[in-house]
Amino acid sequence: MSVETKPVLERTIESEWESFAATVFAGLNVGVTQYVETRRAFYGGFYSMLSICIGVGGNDVSLIAGAQKMDTLLEECQRFYRDVKEGRK
Repeated sequence: MSVETKPVLERTIESEWESFAATVFAGLNVGVTQYVETRRAFYGGFYSMLSICIGVGGNDVSLIAGAQKMDTLLEECQRFYRDVKEGRK
């Protein structure tokens, strides 16, 4: 998947979706239903991650615990990516 090159403050969920969709659907004849459902899942995943980040940034979570949580989430995403790449998921 290509990495967005815009400065972080110029990036939007929509621009991330467009980059993702262009990469994932490249060369495929994707139907409307698959496109819409994938877009909904993309936004749903973003919303879930945003909710976690907001919680991690709350007053009741220490900086160290928040950083550990983000590391755990990164490891989970990397594991999933490897599994997909190797045909396991």
